[in-house]
Amino acid sequence: MNLSTTYPQAFEALVYIGYSQWPNETNVATCGMCKINELKHAQIRKIMVPTFRIMLRTEAEAYQMEKRIHDILDQKFGGGSKYKGRAFVWGCCSEMGGNKPNRSDEWWYCSTDDIEKVAMELFTDLEEVK
Repeated sequence: MNLSTTYPQAFEALVYIGYSQWPNETNVATCGMCKINELKHAQIRKIMVPTFRIMLRTEAEAYQMEKRIHDILDQKFGGGSKYKGRAFVWGCCSEMGGNKPNRSDEWWYCSTDDIEKVAMELFTDLEEVK
């Protein structure tokens, strides 16, 4: 059952995980957040295919979860600090000099499975706290 279409009013935002559709970027994955109705825009902007989504009640919850996932990914795959060691993809924010549109700098040299494991561990930890 797809809860986002069955109970759309229950979820305002989501955290997504995806891989690049660019031919020479087979070893990179991304994680981001958006409003439920903006996922298609994120797919087009990032030129990516989402493989996993976690629906959240508010944008604030989605932003907090995205930030925590990014922090963990930076530690595991990014050399330990923000942007140091993140994947450099075509059209990323760094390459575009911050101009928009861009594909963001939220890419890591890892698989979507690696990010899904981090997200599920974090989501499980958050649910246990409630």
